[in-house]
Amino acid sequence: MKRLLGIVILIVAWGGFIFADPALALDVEVGQQVQLKATHPQGIPLHENPFPSLKGRLPDGVTATVTATDREKHWLKVQIPSQQGWIIEKYVAQVLEDSVNPPPNPRPINGLKLATYNVESPNFNPRDTTPDKVSEEITKHPEVILWGLEEVMNQDDLDQFTQAMGSKFTSVLGETGGQDRLAIAYDQSQLELVGSINNLSGSGGSRNPLVGKFKLLANGTEFLFMVNHFNRREEERRNQQADFVRNWSNQQSLPTIIVGDFNFDFDLDERRGNTAFNKLNQDNILKWIQPDCLASNNCLSTQCNPNFNSILDAVFVGGTAKNWSASSSIVPFDCSKDATGFPDHRIVKAELKVS
Repeated sequence: MKRLLGIVILIVAWGGFIFADPALALDVEVGQQVQLKATHPQGIPLHENPFPSLKGRLPDGVTATVTATDREKHWLKVQIPSQQGWIIEKYVAQVLEDSVNPPPNPRPINGLKLATYNVESPNFNPRDTTPDKVSEEITKHPEVILWGLEEVMNQDDLDQFTQAMGSKFTSVLGETGGQDRLAIAYDQSQLELVGSINNLSGSGGSRNPLVGKFKLLANGTEFLFMVNHFNRREEERRNQQADFVRNWSNQQSLPTIIVGDFNFDFDLDERRGNTAFNKLNQDNILKWIQPDCLASNNCLSTQCNPNFNSILDAVFVGGTAKNWSASSSIVPFDCSKDATGFPDHRIVKAELKVS
């Protein structure tokens, strides 16, 4: 009996060590230095992402620079000369108040990090996708300052997604598409919305493209940002949408950034898309920011249907934006999680050097 009681006490103690409640959020800002304190001889757990994803350890007592935080500041991204990653706030012994420095790798003043994400509205199957799971994926990308979202069910869902992005974000929901709408969300500390976000009529699709004119506050550059969701089952309407988007961009005097789920079925094996894909790329009016993985031939499909190995979601640029240095990537995602309430699309991110 004594032995059993001892085991129970040990398990409870160990469980308390692992699952201790998070501390209150720290008063710490990006660029500040923090001194870390280990609670285990192996050192301070260092994670790849702001959730349990152990990648290594930092030594006890090390001083690190904070380069990012999650919304609640329960997770901090820190860097020392040889390593960087995410830690839980409880490992911060003290914030060095007199050492406010710029991050070791600050965002370039002309850098714009954006993403497009089909969040798979649960309109057709309420149990298929939940806002909590969508928000969980969004919080993994605190560096993104501009989001284009597709298949947003309603304002309540969008509000939850926006909250997951951070306190500096605001968003606008499209007016068309019923319970499958488009949305734009942006960081107001980095971007200024010039005027209002517009729903463009005449595209031929079920959802009007959503367009906003933005100014990058770091250098004053203005550009147009468009979000789309092309029709899936109606080829003629999808092709009309592609013509509309290409012609619209060609008529603009400002640089354009065009994102969305285009359903253009770019096959990763055959390296070709459908007619909508060809129309988007017609006459070199738009430039597809191809994912870096295409060059190394190891791209993931942007959606989780095992019957298709293709890219549907993408980022295009037009006008003078075609001269900007740019790259994009398809964010890895375990598609088996689709059945547990996560969307069936992968996030596509892009980084552009705006000038």
